[in-house]
Amino acid sequence: MAISDITTKLLSPFSRASEQERKSFLRLSTGSRINKASDDAAGLAIASSLDAIAVTSRQAARNANDGNSIADIAEGTLQNVANITTRQAELASQAANGTLSDDQRAALNQEYQALEQEKLRQIETAEFNGTKVFNTSGTTLQVGTTGGAESQITVPSASTASLSASQPNILSAEAARAALDDLQNKVGETSSLLGQIGASVSRLEVAKKAAQDSEVESRAASSRIRDVDVAEEVSKKVAASILVQSGTALQAQANLNSRTVLSLLK
Repeated sequence: MAISDITTKLLSPFSRASEQERKSFLRLSTGSRINKASDDAAGLAIASSLDAIAVTSRQAARNANDGNSIADIAEGTLQNVANITTRQAELASQAANGTLSDDQRAALNQEYQALEQEKLRQIETAEFNGTKVFNTSGTTLQVGTTGGAESQITVPSASTASLSASQPNILSAEAARAALDDLQNKVGETSSLLGQIGASVSRLEVAKKAAQDSEVESRAASSRIRDVDVAEEVSKKVAASILVQSGTALQAQANLNSRTVLSLLK
């Protein structure tokens, strides 16, 4: 067997040690155990899936925050609507009294009409990010990581018709009494809608917390798969470095011996 062949066989383990040293250096410098698919194909696939869940969970939490903003706008508007409707009911009660003249009822009706116009204006102009809050079927929010209904929450809406006064004026005692009954019903409907929005806000808070927890847990799980065990990798690198240094010394000695043999053959 040729001397070169013997040398190659002897140095083969040291070549593998050199490759291990290179891998360990890369893992320690990046902090990642998986730097390419061949390092751990299955682990990379799982970690990538977990990373996707973490990203979508973070966005879901942001979506829930947007839902809270919409709910805040709706709640504030409905509180104003409730206050306006209550004032209208007070005016209707006053106009229903038989001691008032038509002129006095006309004066009360002017405020009644002005309040109704302001109420409708607030309902029709309430919006978030260019999206109407009212006169819609509700705002559906994506608060989960799948496309199914279990990942969605809808903030309820209301129509102008359900909140506006049905009685157009309080110019007579009879009209005022009809308006009073109608407005009491509207106050009840507004309060019911406020309760629904409050329930949606509570659910959104729970969903946001769940999405935030999902992001943290997914990132932690991905990290456990990807991150390098520093102590173990340092140990591997040191062992590989010792072998590489030994191989270098052996190679130098082999070269020297080869030259010595050749010189004797001359």
